[in-house]
Amino acid sequence: MSSKFSFWRKQSPIPAAMARPSPQDGHDTINIAQLDEAARIFDDPARHGELGMKTLRLPDWFDFDLPPNDPAFRAQQLRLWEAITARENYDIRVNEDTPGVEAIDAWRRPAFYGAGDSIVAGEQILAMGLIVLRSGVRPGSRVIEYGAGFGQNSVALARLGAKVDTVDINAGFCGAIQTQAERFELDLTPHVAPFGYNPAGKDGAYDVILFYESFHHCLDFASVIPELERMLAPGGRILLAGEPIFRGEQPYMPLPWGIRLDWQATAVMRIRGWMELGFREDFLTRQFMNSGLVWSHHAVPQAGPANLYEFKRWDCSVSLEHWSLSLDETQGWRPAAQPDGRWSRGNARLRLPRHRGAVEITCRCHHENGRSVTMTLGDEKIEFNLAQGETRTVSLPMYGQPDQDLHIVCNTDRLDMELDEELGIFVERVTPI
Repeated sequence: MSSKFSFWRKQSPIPAAMARPSPQDGHDTINIAQLDEAARIFDDPARHGELGMKTLRLPDWFDFDLPPNDPAFRAQQLRLWEAITARENYDIRVNEDTPGVEAIDAWRRPAFYGAGDSIVAGEQILAMGLIVLRSGVRPGSRVIEYGAGFGQNSVALARLGAKVDTVDINAGFCGAIQTQAERFELDLTPHVAPFGYNPAGKDGAYDVILFYESFHHCLDFASVIPELERMLAPGGRILLAGEPIFRGEQPYMPLPWGIRLDWQATAVMRIRGWMELGFREDFLTRQFMNSGLVWSHHAVPQAGPANLYEFKRWDCSVSLEHWSLSLDETQGWRPAAQPDGRWSRGNARLRLPRHRGAVEITCRCHHENGRSVTMTLGDEKIEFNLAQGETRTVSLPMYGQPDQDLHIVCNTDRLDMELDEELGIFVERVTPI
């Protein structure tokens, strides 16, 4: 194993005098050679404090500058997976399997119940409640859950009257779900298959598509997300719950997406061979937006996995009161939304989902001295003036392009009696046409 890692280091040496700054500089780290010991510590909870908040330091050959959508970025993650796991040729059918599932009592103590830990169980039950709350499921709804494990969420949704499919690569998990479906007499059908498999066999079949603590095993998310959008029924939603999605750069997530670098995740990878990914919020939500979806975030404070991202098609007008902003967008807007909209600053950016038509922006001005406004979307631009009390709706074409950003620039002059902050215009809503 050590000779294998030495070979990798020799492939692209970086002399110490020429080493470039790394996003990991200044953080407490372990290296790949220490992962076997980290795995032993992971298996002994009494020793977890020995590693505290340490993260894995990436090897010298790792290139931080690769674009996250470049195939070379994905290839580099696979190379890193091999280094961390001491395995080769990642295969989801082999490396994402969970052996020993058949020995667990799937009827009396499935999933988190088997841990016998009230804190773990409580957090999981809170997460289940949030999923049920945001699902919108009614009798007759059609649901699919990917990476369902023992299927506790799917059982709950089926007991509400939904027709539920589950998809998992592990036959043992599917057998456990089949046992529960038969005992409860539910319309619940497990399928042994990978992410993106569509048991319905047609587009537009599912009202809810659910991932719970499973999407972070989806290496091929770039091809899976468009498939999920096609599977959605009108008015349907995709729910990602309990996933490692981070708002901004973190020591354990210094890249837009990739293997999580906290010592616990890498130790589990060493033991199990799993792919343990994480995502920055701005990157992952953009992937869904490029499939025409808008997003929102919901969480139960201090409840761990009770943390959910919801995606729906952008097929109707959305108030800026309810429009979610990524971290890098927030500086251009007043922090708190207000009823019916949100105040821009002098230079605001709004990410838009992919759309083949145009977007209408409805805005108004409350300033006595008015506002001069420029809106830009790609190569398109519109300029106009807004007088005090005036509301206007303008439109810009979108041409079905990805990575669409609406830029709003306006003067922020203010009179003495106005609020002591530089505000631009009040944007009420954005509407796809």
